[in-house]
Amino acid sequence: MSVVIVMIEPWELAAQVHHHFFKDHADRFLLEHSRYEEWVLFIVEDGSFEFEFDGTKGTAAAGELVLFPRLTNIYRKVLTPLSFHFFIFDWLNSAEEEKEAFSRIPRGKFQVYDASRLHSTLAQLRAVSEKPDPLSVARRNHMFKDIWLTYWSGESEMLPNSRDPLMNESLRRIRQQALGKFSLKTVADELRLSPSQFTQKFTKQFGKNPMDYVTELRLQQAQKLLKETSLPMSAIASRCGYENEYYFSRIFKQKMAVSPSNYRKAFRI
Repeated sequence: MSVVIVMIEPWELAAQVHHHFFKDHADRFLLEHSRYEEWVLFIVEDGSFEFEFDGTKGTAAAGELVLFPRLTNIYRKVLTPLSFHFFIFDWLNSAEEEKEAFSRIPRGKFQVYDASRLHSTLAQLRAVSEKPDPLSVARRNHMFKDIWLTYWSGESEMLPNSRDPLMNESLRRIRQQALGKFSLKTVADELRLSPSQFTQKFTKQFGKNPMDYVTELRLQQAQKLLKETSLPMSAIASRCGYENEYYFSRIFKQKMAVSPSNYRKAFRI
């Protein structure tokens, strides 16, 4: 008798948090290299750190999450005094369900776009950090699930929709990678398409090419940071996937018809 595996969406995954703590203004990690049997999640409240796993490198800063799969060799180093949440967890779903959903789970750096909801949940998590009583354990798992669902809710609301499941998957992958060091070829390879095939299919489905969509996502984030923070242009450029502030400023002015500094001034009261 054949076994039928039911398709599961990533948001349906249920986690069991084994350990959680919050560290305030850490100037270094006790371990720069580690490997865990379980999944590991960092959520940065302030400061920044660099990380590397499975050939992927990146820098995470305030408001960003970094997810590492089980049995992954992880390198990380604090760059600026770091306030962060650290989770060790497993999925409660069957091994078959986890495997089926694996390719659609964000790995490495990603963001929850409802920042106010995230900050509120993190404040509640700090209150139960490392408490062993059953109620605190239940609250930690509940709040972890809230963060997971909030992330996927934002993805669902902001993603265009296509009848082509492969192109919908490409949108998810682009959103996961757009604010970092983005490679069109990497996404195309993951989808088992050539870069030209991918660009052609994407453009046909959504009326814009993949790199235009990446730029759109980056500038949406830049506008948010310019309006809501006092970060210097170099920091905003980095958080939006640009290697330097000069290139970022040129792209921003080209697309928005105003410089980043003047855009920021327009929203200062």
